[in-house]
Amino acid sequence: MGAVRRAVLNTVRKPARTATVVVVIGFAIAIFLTMSLVSSSIAGQGNFLSGNAANLIEIVPAGSGAGAFFGGGPGNSMSTSVLSEIQGTSQAAAIQPVVQFVNGTFGGGGSPSTFPTIVYGEYANLPLVVGTTINPTITAGRALNGNDASAMVAEVGSTFATDHSVSVGSTLGLNGTTVTVVGIFSTGAPFLSSSVVVPFQAGQTIAATSDMHEVFVTAAAAGDVNSVAAALQAKVGDSYEVEPLSSIASQIQSSLDSIYDSSQTGLYLSLLTGAVVMVFVMVLAMRERTKEIGVMKAIGFRNRSIITQFAVESMVVAVVGFGVGVGLADLLAPTISDLVLGQGGAFGGGPGGGGGRFGLFGRGFPFNPSPELIVGTLAVAVGLGVLGALYPIVRAIRLRPAEALRYE
Repeated sequence: MGAVRRAVLNTVRKPARTATVVVVIGFAIAIFLTMSLVSSSIAGQGNFLSGNAANLIEIVPAGSGAGAFFGGGPGNSMSTSVLSEIQGTSQAAAIQPVVQFVNGTFGGGGSPSTFPTIVYGEYANLPLVVGTTINPTITAGRALNGNDASAMVAEVGSTFATDHSVSVGSTLGLNGTTVTVVGIFSTGAPFLSSSVVVPFQAGQTIAATSDMHEVFVTAAAAGDVNSVAAALQAKVGDSYEVEPLSSIASQIQSSLDSIYDSSQTGLYLSLLTGAVVMVFVMVLAMRERTKEIGVMKAIGFRNRSIITQFAVESMVVAVVGFGVGVGLADLLAPTISDLVLGQGGAFGGGPGGGGGRFGLFGRGFPFNPSPELIVGTLAVAVGLGVLGALYPIVRAIRLRPAEALRYE
């Protein structure tokens, strides 16, 4: 117990140096935590992309681009007569026309509550498509169905429901049209869960149009996507772009991989920084207290007591640095993650830039670590403390009292 007490007291013998070390360790821990969260989110979004886009094909007017996933909102409108041209396409399991209305504006920064709301008007008797999600999971109420074709009802995303305090039975005013919420859904992306889905006719009323903006075609199997896309392109001609969303997803995945590599580099550099600082500080402390160690040995202190003192001292600094790091991560996670995820501009899509990034991760990357991550990071901090104490421990064991007493 005496060794532990001495270790704790030694950490405050030079408060300025200890505070500096704690802050440096804190920054290292903050970066480690944030990069761990970013890496985990990127891995999850990669699974989201590969799992949801495999069977989907999008048809938009030429020059509109693939706006659905990126949240680009409606591009040029297209006549509903296109539907009759593509009906009967072999291996096309479902053809879902979509009319869009964007309630709000796109722009950088801000919180999820500043997301614009994209209203999707779709045939309620067919599989609903939100971004790349087919029939998103209903978390409250019910899904739209064939009986809702002419009704003014809506499913709203979970992000939208939270940000706007909406529940089943609430009414919404969308561009002068009132709809009643009958269900709340969830997707794999915060931005897409800010959407609202209404029956096709209600969507046309809200968007004040008799046309549509895109068509989603679901291939019967992922292996049929390219052949179905080629058949659709032949039917609609050069006035329209036919794009399998899997090809768009692969482009996004390439950007995700690049960002993942950057986050991993940041993670390892933070660990290296923390390790170097801890070793340097403890080596310095050892050199300054060589004579003290000699005196302790000369008056009968065992190696075990000296080892315990240095080990505890190092771990106390590391654990305090961990606490500071968690606080810094809570403050800096949005800024640090934005620097890393800013590479998401390579995703393309979306007015205001970075639509793909916002679509995947949301704005203001939240600091919401799991208990497992917190415990794992604490273990990393303790590990840094142990690493920092190794050299002093070895020196203390080998040091002879007479030699230490002569040290100046």
